[in-house]
Amino acid sequence: MKTEEIVQNKKYFETVTFNHLSFSLKSYENEDYFSSAVWAAVFIEALLKDILYYFDGKDHNEELNSLIKNVKIYIEHDNAVSLEDKRLIKDMTGRCHEIRVKRNRLVHDTGVERGGLDMDARDINNNLIQIVKQYLKTTVATGLCEKKRVQRPASAPIKEATFPVFISTITPHTFEQLEFINSFTEKLQENGILPVRCELTDFDKKDPMKKVKEIIEQCKAILVLGLERSHVYYYKDKEGSREESENTHRKYTSSWLQIESGMAIALGKEVFVLCQKDIHSDGIFDRFWNSYPPIEMETPLDVNSENVQMMIQRIREFAESCEKQ
Repeated sequence: MKTEEIVQNKKYFETVTFNHLSFSLKSYENEDYFSSAVWAAVFIEALLKDILYYFDGKDHNEELNSLIKNVKIYIEHDNAVSLEDKRLIKDMTGRCHEIRVKRNRLVHDTGVERGGLDMDARDINNNLIQIVKQYLKTTVATGLCEKKRVQRPASAPIKEATFPVFISTITPHTFEQLEFINSFTEKLQENGILPVRCELTDFDKKDPMKKVKEIIEQCKAILVLGLERSHVYYYKDKEGSREESENTHRKYTSSWLQIESGMAIALGKEVFVLCQKDIHSDGIFDRFWNSYPPIEMETPLDVNSENVQMMIQRIREFAESCEKQ
């Protein structure tokens, strides 16, 4: 199961439960294996509580080992649970047990060598992915999703997303980036903004600019979202000249963002720029010579941070002003 699928299916998890899953996956990706193992155990504990609550309507505060046993006992004796759910959940509890055992070994045995930690963390991560995959096939997942939809506050209706804004950003290569882009576009949709992306196929290789231009033309504005694509650890500027300089650590996003923002400017579209604070100050991300000064984001990326919310507010205000004209 790919990480893209996990993020796309976030709605089938309770918010807190998914957050635990996110922490585990991001820690593993960053090679913080100890944290990834601990968060994996926290995630399955929360998930098992959600499953039990779905079946019996009661809050559960047992520790992980008891939760695993109680879920197994429940599905074995409740005839209302379908055979398919029993099969899936039984396998899930087996994987939960493996995670618990390996987590305990990592936590309590401080003499574990680095190689052992790597392998245990890898096994835990693989089991975690399989648990998520199996859970999404159960009626519990669809049932909790429907419950969340019904319980949505009537006082906070979601506005229909009809105002098209082109999103110029990288193809995410980390779980953190993937989760952030997904959450950010969801926030835009909740504010009536329709995020538009350009998905290039093999048929577009000979003239990709044409397709990009056509899509930007159909939008009211462009949001340039600068996330890290490349990290240069050592570099020279203006080599061979009197202004030559050496330095370390410079982060870049994709050059496609510069091309797409240039197209949007030429087409007379409104431009909004949001980027990581450590993205190199150049082109559309220049902090000094720029008609479209970027709003900066701290890392780790957080869709609820003040500056990200400020950007969403600005785009919403622009959309409202256009609708009044």
